[in-house]
Amino acid sequence: MPICQYHDKLNAFINVHSLFEYGLVSQALCSALKILIREYILLINQLDNEFSKGELNLQKLWFYVQPSLRIMENLMRIVEETNNLRGGALVSALYKLMKSATDQQTLQVYQFLLNKAFMPFCEMLSKWVYHGIIDDTYEEFLIKERKDLAKDNISTDYKDLYWEKRFTIREDQVNVFKGKLIKSFRSQHF
Repeated sequence: MPICQYHDKLNAFINVHSLFEYGLVSQALCSALKILIREYILLINQLDNEFSKGELNLQKLWFYVQPSLRIMENLMRIVEETNNLRGGALVSALYKLMKSATDQQTLQVYQFLLNKAFMPFCEMLSKWVYHGIIDDTYEEFLIKERKDLAKDNISTDYKDLYWEKRFTIREDQVNVFKGKLIKSFRSQHF
């Protein structure tokens, strides 16, 4: 029964957090969660097929469901830890969960989810670093741009505060760059 409750709670999380207002990182996480839930549904269909043939007993059911139960418990941990987080804060929370993984299967699931969720953030970072463009519709990137400032004095006064005022750091999103997270993804994505 707990695995059914986990499935329902995961679906509710996905339905809410895949909305546009939660941002691209959250949408990518929800997409990755959908992939894992499809694997779970495939297992349920296989078990149903075994049951229809009369070849499923309680021992077989427990044998097949036990790994999925552990995965679903860990997915519920993600739902609880990342609820209402966006952008870099969401990626940072996923990274912390991955670092706390105690077994290989959980680590692989967390790595998969982190990799998928980090991709939109990494694309935003790449656009900003290589092209000077901040494409942050949902305000989830670590740099905030004020487009209302003009470059009036920059051609005459090179010490103008234009750049310091135009781009500022979002403190709630900067945690993703603390530690080794960005170093590990830099080699994969840049």
